[in-house]
Order: sequence, then structure tokens, then C-alpha cells
Amino acid sequence: MKTVVSLVPLAMERDTRTIKIASSFARLGYRSVVVEALPSRRRDHAGIDLVTLGRVPPATGGTPADRRPRAGVGSPWRQWLGERLHFALFLLRYFVALPLLALLRVPRADLYYLHEYRLFPTVWLLRRLRGGAPLIYDAHDVYAEVWEPEQLSPFWRSRFVPLLLAMERACAREARAVVTVGEGVAEAIGRWLAVAPVVLRNCHDDRLRQSPPQTLRRHLGLPPDAVLVVVIGHRKPGQVLEPLAAALADLPDRLHVAFVGSFYDVEVAELAVRHNLSGRLHAPGAMASEQMVAYVADADAAALLYWGHSANTRYILPNGFFQSVAAGLPLLYPDLPELTRLVGGRNLGWCIDPRDRLSLTLTLTALLALDDVARQAVRAEVAAVASTLTWEGEESVLASLTETILKEDEP
Repeated sequence: MKTVVSLVPLAMERDTRTIKIASSFARLGYRSVVVEALPSRRRDHAGIDLVTLGRVPPATGGTPADRRPRAGVGSPWRQWLGERLHFALFLLRYFVALPLLALLRVPRADLYYLHEYRLFPTVWLLRRLRGGAPLIYDAHDVYAEVWEPEQLSPFWRSRFVPLLLAMERACAREARAVVTVGEGVAEAIGRWLAVAPVVLRNCHDDRLRQSPPQTLRRHLGLPPDAVLVVVIGHRKPGQVLEPLAAALADLPDRLHVAFVGSFYDVEVAELAVRHNLSGRLHAPGAMASEQMVAYVADADAAALLYWGHSANTRYILPNGFFQSVAAGLPLLYPDLPELTRLVGGRNLGWCIDPRDRLSLTLTLTALLALDDVARQAVRAEVAAVASTLTWEGEESVLASLTETILKEDEP
């Protein structure tokens, strides 16, 4: 049995894409090993051997090497010293400590599948010392456009970012294939890295579905007449929350919004105070990806609050979109090309401008006014689309790519 080693710089449980792809490798008959840089609390992923390199619990927000100091925070001398210490810790972690730990803990591979580029020095060392198994590089984003320039200090812009981008260029040159999440992102990555990426969309894999202890509505303790809009996915650049909160404040108290993911709690609490939305604006925290669809299925709609501030959000096809569709939820979606292309002319909900309070107020008013017949018609359209957006189709692309690369590597 051939061994595929996937590497991810997070805890595996925090990355839905890693779980789906590693599960597919196991399903396709390979020994599927995932090497995570931070420890997962859950280690019960069927068919996957999990190897942990780091010791920092995910709840701490990552190791010091992964926490970027913001520009202008603290005194100038603390900023100067902190940034250079951070840089040194990053080099020590990713170029020395993790590669050496991997030599001790990671089994020999027939194929490496690298999620993001920070563990590229680890893969580079393993390949040099263990026979040079081929590498597939999965770029989840256009990393050249991930950073918010106004939040970066001069040191980050002049030293740190160039190093990170050089790591990614080296990774792409060494990879036998580059994979990414959508057509628009593939075009942007192709221009940046001079490659032709293979597209594996983040479609939902219903074969991994698990039942949560309770649904979102029950978790929040909402009454039967409450109308619940859910926002799925961790807080990211390119999302805007305030206009939705402002719109919610204009509408009846039975309308609620829940942000299911990490890094919302402080912002949502501030918005609830500012707009007098206590008990209506919720941040219940993250949910395991395998349980997400069943968890949100009793909501009334799902909102995607991205706007096209970079190539990553302009061409975004987030996990939250596929999970919302799989749950059968009517959508509030922005006018972004990849999303509107998949929606087509079908009645899956409402196109919104997430930055425009009036647009959101009108849409939420329309949601509240839906009768049972109209609601079921929208859900039927969503279900029809869900049947075409399954991970099985993406898995066949992955299977073909993997088989081709392994055959090319045979003596």
C-alpha cells in the first residue's frame, strides 16, 4: 500500500479541506497520514493516521512564531524588539525545529500533499533525505494578497512578507502539481506563481457527516417563532459584520443572527452593545466540520458576508457556502463572480451587498415575509443545487491527479 503524507500548519481539526482530502486518500486505498503542526483535540478521524509535531493547544491562538504583531501596538522599542524576536522564532520553528521533529516522527511517503507553504522546509528536508517522493502543493488562498497592508509594520513589509512569498514560490517550483479551491483563485495564482493549478472546490462530503449533540437553534435556546440567519466559517479579512448588525436592529426582535466559527466573540459582543442587540446577535463558537451541516440545518437562512477586497474574496468559494447549500438553507450571497456563477439564474435566495445596511434590511424583511410555499420552493432549488455540488466529483479529480503523478514516478 502506498503512503500519502499530508502536511498542514494548523491542527487538522481546524481545517475542513485537510480532513476531506486526507479522508479521500484513505478511501482511494492509500495509507493516509496527516502531519499537523499543532495538536488536534479530536483524534478519531477514521482511516487517517495523525502525527503531531507541535505542543501548543489550538485554544492559545498558535505558537509565538505564528502570532503576527500589529503595527503601532505598544511602545516603539517593544515593537522593534518584538518583531525581530518573532522573526527569529519563525525561522527556528519552521526551518529547524519542525523539520527535525518530522524526521523522527513522519513515516516514509510515496507522495507528499502540502497544505499552505509554511511546512515547505519540512517537506524539502524529508524529500532530500528520503528519496524525493513527489509533492502536490495545495494553495488555499492567493497568499500574496492575504495581508492587510495598513496592518503591517515596515519590518513586516520589507522583511517578513518577502520571505513568506519566496517560500511559496520555491514550493510551487518544486511541486509536481499545484492545487487550489476555485477557477478565479486558480487564475490569480497562475499569474503569481506561473503555474496552471488544478481546481478542487471545497464541496461538502456528506459521507463524513456526524450528528452534533444539539442543533444550533436548540443550542441558542430560541423560541419556535424565531427566524435564524447563520454565518458559517471563521472570521476572515474581507468579511464585514457591522451593516448586518445595524440592519438587524431595525427589524423585529424574533430575527436572530449567529456567527458559527472562531474569532467572532469580541467583535460580536461589541456590536451587540452598540446596536442594542443583546440576545439576538450570537457567537456560539466553532463546530466540527463533520457536524456543521446537521448543526445549522434548522436555521432559516445563511449569509455570506464577503466583499471583493482582494483576489481571495473576489473569487471566494468558502466552505460555508457549500455547507449552507448542503444544509438546504436559502442564501444571502454577495455579487461575486464564483458565487453568482454557481447560483446562476436559480432562486436560491437573495443577492446582497454586505456593506450596505439598506440592502440587508430589505433582504431580511423579505426573508421574514416568506410564506411556507415560497420557503419550500427556495429550499427545493437549494437541494437541487446541493445534489450537483458534492465532494465525490472533486474526489475523482484528486484520484486522477494522484494516480498520474505516482505512475510518472514509477521506475
